[in-house]
Amino acid sequence: MKSLLHHLSCRKTVRPRRYPSKGFDLLPADKLLEEETTPNYNASNYYPVKIGQVLHDKYQVVSKLGFGANATVWLCRDLTKNSLYAIKVYTSNHDTSCQVAVSESIKTIVGSHPGRGSLQTVKDSFQISGAIGFSHDCLVFDPMGVSYTQLQDAAPNRGLSNDLIYKYATSILYALGFLHHIGIIHGAVSSDNIRLSVDHKVEITNIEAAEIAHPSPRKVLPDRTIYSSYIMPITPGSPVLCNFFASLLGKPRQTHPGITLTSGTHCAPEMVLKMEFDCKTDVWSFGVLVSVKLTSILFYAGLTDEDVAIGHWETSLSQSYTRAAK
Repeated sequence: MKSLLHHLSCRKTVRPRRYPSKGFDLLPADKLLEEETTPNYNASNYYPVKIGQVLHDKYQVVSKLGFGANATVWLCRDLTKNSLYAIKVYTSNHDTSCQVAVSESIKTIVGSHPGRGSLQTVKDSFQISGAIGFSHDCLVFDPMGVSYTQLQDAAPNRGLSNDLIYKYATSILYALGFLHHIGIIHGAVSSDNIRLSVDHKVEITNIEAAEIAHPSPRKVLPDRTIYSSYIMPITPGSPVLCNFFASLLGKPRQTHPGITLTSGTHCAPEMVLKMEFDCKTDVWSFGVLVSVKLTSILFYAGLTDEDVAIGHWETSLSQSYTRAAK
């Protein structure tokens, strides 16, 4: 019955396209490319996606959008809806259950909230099997533009206007407010996990046209092809909070035992020191993020997580004493 329902849901309304098998730049096989440059890279952990193939009987791969230590990201056309989506194909050792659970929790909430539209949710999920029998989780999302980090890197002198920072900050605060209202801690608020939405679909369809007219450069290996990612244009979309891999689900205002969900200069002191914490750790991370964007100063750069936490606390206490003295 399950296979029958899947077959019925995958009835195609458009035929798969044929993508060029020549006309691309062939890159040297001995030069590391994209995911091969990530720490502890192991080719057998990655599913060898090919442009033009159809995943899960319905999603045809159009172009590569990005890569990371745990996944590659692909622009795919849903042949049953004739719509474009971004699909993350995860490594065989990566668990995506948290991201799916957060999305399902968000979808079950009835009513409106100004932060709901600023959260990226999973549209579909499935698994595929690799050549050596490993299974790979695949999550389907609406396509997104550049990250907040990429946006700043592209700006003159890496600077964004205060008005733009405040505008983006307001949207992300609403998003965090909605998450905390339903008992979810994001756990990894950073500029890498904030992306711009793509409000005009023409930017996405242009990627598909470009892949046909000018196929992506690639290196061809005996067991896989490594593609160069398409560089997303900067779009005037709204900021969206993404990536719930470190999130915690619970009840509103619930406290959690001391664990570390993330690390680095955005991490709240109580989390680094493995003390009891709650949703205010997201607010701390957000505050550090906004401070860095406004001042262009990375606090405590180069120090250990423990040094960062102690430094943050000492600064906070010093400011508190100064205000009290006044």
